Amino acid sequence: MAPPALPACGDLGRWVDGRLEVLGRVDDVIVTGGENVAPAAVERVLTAQPGVRAACVVGLPDPEWGAVVAAALVVDAPPAADGLRAAVRAVLGRAAVPRVLRTVDALPLRGIGKPD
Repeated sequence: MAPPALPACGDLGRWVDGRLEVLGRVDDVIVTGGENVAPAAVERVLTAQPGVRAACVVGLPDPEWGAVVAAALVVDAPPAADGLRAAVRAVLGRAAVPRVLRTVDALPLRGIGKPD
């Protein structure tokens, strides 16, 4: 049986084992090499890794790919970049793997707790 249709609402999601997984907003997508990447989905995978307290994922302009996936991370200790990239690849696929990983002391947040 096919999952029920949902009205257009501006959110991006997918069905996984009969459950709806919300990936982010339709208008919040990084297009890299012709593939769409939801930053919120990459952030969820990164923050699920040991030692990663917070992540902010954005697209950076790139002359070859259009944009590349980049992540600013708040971590407890310097992360193993290869392990973080492997985790993203395993869950979301090659296009979602951050090419740029930077650690920061804190993410600047707006009043509602979203990155500024």
